[in-house]
Amino acid sequence: LERFCADGATPVVGTLTEGLANLARDTANRMAGLRRILSEDRFAIAFQPIVEVKTRRINHFEALARFETDDDDDSPYEMVLFAEATGLICDFDLAMCKKVLTWLSDNSGNRERPHRVAANLSGRSLGNVSFVAALHDLLNAYPAERSRLIFEITESARIADLELAN
Repeated sequence: LERFCADGATPVVGTLTEGLANLARDTANRMAGLRRILSEDRFAIAFQPIVEVKTRRINHFEALARFETDDDDDSPYEMVLFAEATGLICDFDLAMCKKVLTWLSDNSGNRERPHRVAANLSGRSLGNVSFVAALHDLLNAYPAERSRLIFEITESARIADLELAN
């Protein structure tokens, strides 16, 4: 509905019903595509260094998702907003945390990269009891890596239950 309203200023369809049906079909296809990307692990991590201004030393790295899609116009930011809007954000956040923890585990002996890594989490995920339980289970599977993992809360979704998020 958000896309329909945004595109509604210059209608390109004959009727409201046709327009909504086309957008619903497009959304369902995009959701299936995102689910496929997550299930097939078709996204990578780009590590952005976060530097302390005073010392100019790297404090940690922020893990940023880079998706393998057929559309070059699919920005990571738009993909995350789409996941939040369609309820797929918990699946994405959990997949991203798993990828970061796996990377930390695979590189635990690497003395050149002892830094911590920040994984972004949506406020929507943090307000979901099932997500929080699954995240705890995931963290328990990587006890040695937990101390090097930081969570950064994204600004794109409000946290509804602060106590649960805490």
